[in-house]
Amino acid sequence: MMTKTKSVVMHIERQLVEVNGDIRVNSKSIEDYENTLASIREQEKMYKVYSIYVQCTSRDGIPANIIRKKLPSINSKIRSILKDLVEYKLELWLDKKGDIKESFFYNEDKSDNLPMDSSSGAQGFLANLAIRDALHYASKLPKSSMCIIDEGFGKLDPDITINMQEPLNYLKNKYRNV
Repeated sequence: MMTKTKSVVMHIERQLVEVNGDIRVNSKSIEDYENTLASIREQEKMYKVYSIYVQCTSRDGIPANIIRKKLPSINSKIRSILKDLVEYKLELWLDKKGDIKESFFYNEDKSDNLPMDSSSGAQGFLANLAIRDALHYASKLPKSSMCIIDEGFGKLDPDITINMQEPLNYLKNKYRNV
């Protein structure tokens, strides 16, 4: 009877060792699953933050709202810069896709409205100067005391280059160094 009892005890001890091993393996698996779940939750949190960031910086996000609010004052500044220099008016506007478009016109009703792509070299040159200055005016960034024009006059024909005295005087009054 003693050997039978010993045999049963040994069998039970083996089962205990196996169950103990299973418990350790399962405990490690639970720990791994908890770590994986924590990692997934962290990634989900990062995804939500990134999603908000993408929405804010999209075409209809924060920059677009800022531009929509600033466009009237930018256009006003462009008009005030160009009014004594040229006969046409320049305007920036947002199209349906949210892209900024530039157009110029002579008539107040804008019946002769044309995109800046179809402007002459002189019109484009002056428009770019006015847009640059208007954007500096609307910006909170520090203003430069210098204006550098690199190859800007290369777009102009010789007859128009002679008439650039007024725009240059404007720049000279606006900036310390031109």
